[in-house]
Amino acid sequence: MMSTREITSKAYGTISIQEQQVVHFPRGVFGFERFHDYAILDSTTSPFYWLQSIENRDLAFVLINPYVVAPDYLLDIAEEDLEAIGAPEADDLLVFAIVTIPSDRTRISCNLQGPVIINRRTRLARQAISLDPRWEIKHYLTPGEGA
Repeated sequence: MMSTREITSKAYGTISIQEQQVVHFPRGVFGFERFHDYAILDSTTSPFYWLQSIENRDLAFVLINPYVVAPDYLLDIAEEDLEAIGAPEADDLLVFAIVTIPSDRTRISCNLQGPVIINRRTRLARQAISLDPRWEIKHYLTPGEGA
């Protein structure tokens, strides 16, 4: 039987999650290093997900699969980043980009330079730095002025 627990989330209030939805970031996420445990939640809006801190209900990130927004995206990160999450096989590796949604909901972007990598088997996670200079911190998902 799957183990479940209740958490309080920013988007949905108090909800039940399965233990397999929990991931651990030994170093935290850039800028939020003191928070280590998160839950991956489905969003009500496809193709997005939530990365919800279990330790701080007000801390949540919107995630997207980078291959959805940049089909030519290649994960090019330091070997030590993969080793830090248990050197997963390709089938066990999940890759996400953190999405930034401005308060006026214009110019939504995602961070392709700092991918979030998760080992599905060990549930260890890390935010890495892309070694490929093509990928930027702000990869826009919506057209800008005059576009």
